[in-house]
Amino acid sequence: MNKKSLVVENLTFAYTSDTNTVVRSVSFKADSGDLLFVLGPNGVGKTTLFKLLTGILTPNDGGVFFNGMDLSHLPQAERAKKFAYVPQSHTPPFPFKVFDVVLMGRTAHLNRFASPTPKDRKIAHEAIKTLGIEYLEDKNYTEISGGERQLVLIARALCQGAEVLILDEPTANLDFGNQAKVFNHLRSLSKLGYIIILSSHVPNDAFQYATQVMLMQEGEIGQMDIPDRIITQSAIQKLYKVDANIIEINSQAYPFKICIPKIHEMEA
Repeated sequence: MNKKSLVVENLTFAYTSDTNTVVRSVSFKADSGDLLFVLGPNGVGKTTLFKLLTGILTPNDGGVFFNGMDLSHLPQAERAKKFAYVPQSHTPPFPFKVFDVVLMGRTAHLNRFASPTPKDRKIAHEAIKTLGIEYLEDKNYTEISGGERQLVLIARALCQGAEVLILDEPTANLDFGNQAKVFNHLRSLSKLGYIIILSSHVPNDAFQYATQVMLMQEGEIGQMDIPDRIITQSAIQKLYKVDANIIEINSQAYPFKICIPKIHEMEA
C-alpha cells in the first residue's frame, strides 16, 4: 500500500448556530501505519469528530485533506472509498450471512440497482481472509459473538476499499479475549499501511497498541504524541478528573506502562 497522509486543519462544528461549538479548531496529522487512539471522557465530541472525518457531517470551518486532496470536493460515495466507519455495535434487522455483511462494503463502488460482480465477491473473500475469519462466512451475523461481529465490520471496511479506518470504541462490551483479538488485528492492519483512528476510554490499551495518542476535552485537542510521553498522571487527572498512578513494568519480554486509579477510602 502506497504511503498515505491525512491532514485535519482547524475543524470546527456546532449542530445549530445557537448551540455551543462541539468541535473547536481541531488540527492533527496521521500517516500510513498510524494507530491513533483518541482518549477523552464522554460528551467531548469524539463521535462528532469521526462524523466530520467521514463526511456524515459538514464542518462549519476547516477541512479534511487526504493526500493533499480537500475531501469536501468529493461526493459521499467517493469519500466512502477512502474512509470507512466502524460503529461500536451493529445488529441488522435481518439475519444476513457474514459474507453478505462484508460484501455490503462494495456498495460505494456499485451503480444504483447494480448487483455485486464476481470481482466484488472476490474482494469480500480477500477481506475476510485478511481478518482470518473464513470460518464465519456462512454463519448468520446475528448469531456470532460480539468480538466476531467487530471483526466482520472491520472486514466490511476493508472490502469497502478504504485506506482510513475510523472506529468508535471498537472493544466496548467485549470480553478480555475478544478485546485482545480485535486490537491485534488492528495493529496488524496498521503495519500493512492503513491509517487507523479509534476512540477509547482505556489508557492501558493505548499504552500497548497505539502509535499516537490524542487527548480530547471539551471539543478541543489538548495534546498529541506517542503514548509514553502523553499519558501522564497530570494528563489523566485533567482528562478524567481522577487521580492515577503510571507504573512502569520491567518484564523480561518487554517493558511497558500501566495506568492504575488511586484508591481513596470512604470516610466513615
